[in-house]
Amino acid sequence: MRSRTFDISTAMGWTGRRTLRLGTYPLDLVVFIGDAFGAWIRRGHVRNRATRRATVSHILLTGLNALPATLLTGLAVGLTLGLPLVPFSSSLGNRQLGEFLMRLLGLEIGPLLTAVIMIGRAGAAMSIELANMKLHGETAALEQLGIDIRDFFIAPRLIAGAVAQLVLATYFTAIALFGGTLLAGRIVSGSGPELVFATIDAIEPVHLLAFVAKNLAFGVIIAAAACHGAVQVTRPPFEVPQRVQRALTAALVLVFLVNAMTALLWL
Repeated sequence: MRSRTFDISTAMGWTGRRTLRLGTYPLDLVVFIGDAFGAWIRRGHVRNRATRRATVSHILLTGLNALPATLLTGLAVGLTLGLPLVPFSSSLGNRQLGEFLMRLLGLEIGPLLTAVIMIGRAGAAMSIELANMKLHGETAALEQLGIDIRDFFIAPRLIAGAVAQLVLATYFTAIALFGGTLLAGRIVSGSGPELVFATIDAIEPVHLLAFVAKNLAFGVIIAAAACHGAVQVTRPPFEVPQRVQRALTAALVLVFLVNAMTALLWL
């Protein structure tokens, strides 16, 4: 009986600790992001050539590498949704169907699926690279030389993640909304330009602002989660895949939560 009581109490304690850790993780991530940008600005590296080159390099690395997969996925998603929806244009009207596709693909599915691609490619690469640097003592050596990894490594990755997410989501949404819809219209009814023009007419400035804000937030969240997990690595080498896995899972959960909360704003 005593052993069983001990097992139950241990399990409850572990569950409670994990719950508290999950509850405080978003706050830890916000503090982590604030520290990185604060150090980056305070040390005057906003216009520093090395930091600027590192930022541009990460933007190209995370954006260009994922562009083919993003375009192909966007076309497939647009075609998948367009094929069953295009026949309803005769009953709903091109305007209403275009607005529905714009809201569904442009504000919800486009940013979300792009973020998933970013997590699997750029997020994993960032986390593994920084974790290995931490494991091999490279970051500690740089800190001894007076180089703060927050403004030299982390802040450029946060900026690169935000810009890459926005650019990839723009390509994804454009090819899904216009390319996929046009192709679906050609296949189903032999037309399609009318629905494309109706979708363009349904886009308003508030939609563009929401699109930009959501994707910038997604990019920062993905890069921050990847870097935050990487800097937690200590000496055991087997800790690297564990930390990377936790970081990517946390980024995925946060992206879905933020997407759900922003969706509530359109109700």
